Amino acid sequence: MISVIFAVGAVSGTILSFEMGLLWPGMMGRFGDVIGLPFALEGFAFFIEAIFVGICLYTWSRVPPRAHLLSGLPVCVAGVASAFFVVSRTPG
Repeated sequence: MISVIFAVGAVSGTILSFEMGLLWPGMMGRFGDVIGLPFALEGFAFFIEAIFVGICLYTWSRVPPRAHLLSGLPVCVAGVASAFFVVSRTPG
C-alpha cells in the first residue's frame, strides 16, 4: 500500500511541476520566486519520504520490528508535509 501511495505522489508531483511551467508561464515568470520555495521544500519532503519508504520496504529481515515501525513515522510526516507544500503552491 505504501508503495502505491508513493508512486501516485511521485507521478502527480512531476505532472504538477510541468503544469506550472507549461500552462501558466506568465504567472511563473512573475511569481516564480514565491512559488519556488514550496517547490524546494516539497522536494526535500519527497526525498525524505523516498529514503524511508526504501527502508520500510527493503529491510524487513534486517531490522527489528520496532525499528521497522519507527521508520514508517518519517514517511507519514514527510507525506503530509509534501501534500501541504503541493497544495500551497497550486494556483487558484
